Amino acid sequence: MNWRTEKTILSTVAALLMLTTAVAHACRPQKNFGVYFPHNSATVPAYQVKRMAEWMTELREQYPNHQSIYVSGSGEVGEHDAARLGLKRAHNVARILQENFQFKGDIDVTKIGGVEEPASEYLKKMTKSEGVYGVQLDFLPACPHECPCQR
Repeated sequence: MNWRTEKTILSTVAALLMLTTAVAHACRPQKNFGVYFPHNSATVPAYQVKRMAEWMTELREQYPNHQSIYVSGSGEVGEHDAARLGLKRAHNVARILQENFQFKGDIDVTKIGGVEEPASEYLKKMTKSEGVYGVQLDFLPACPHECPCQR
């Protein structure tokens, strides 16, 4: 292989690396939030409703246009009927978003409840007062937002 071929290959590799780096750092306007539950419970605790209300207030201030919230629920291994419990948790959180917070965008609730491994001992210590992590909320604002909007 001559030096011109090597230079061409190196230039191509460098260009591909720069391209993949740009894609990896693409803007993502999605905002995430976790809702915690007592063990074996699908009832959303009052302190979690308060946290959700604070989060929704922040979102309304930052993003006046709401596109959607994806709601996924799970139970932990060791909880009674964990997958079904995860679904109940997701539906209860979605109901609060609709009825209590009058969320105007689409609310897409997962069709299948997940079952998660219990958190590590370190995470359990950090979230001791939080309970079991049971619902993930993924909020997507409508345009305009901090990322370039697709037309």
